[in-house]
Amino acid sequence: MGMNLDEVLAEVDEWKRAVGDEMAGLSILERHERDRQAVSWLEKQLGKELPRETTPRRSAMPVPEM
Repeated sequence: MGMNLDEVLAEVDEWKRAVGDEMAGLSILERHERDRQAVSWLEKQLGKELPRETTPRRSAMPVPEM
């Protein structure tokens, strides 16, 4: 079973961000904290809690060394 276009685009965005973060020297913990703060801010703006993923994403794989 393949991925739909939205899933593929989300995967590409995740990889692009991971590579950019690595090049900027951000650790995984720093990236996680930044993402957590962004979600918290967005929830406050929307006035509701966003759903959480219950399964790990395939993009949790490490970024290959350049």
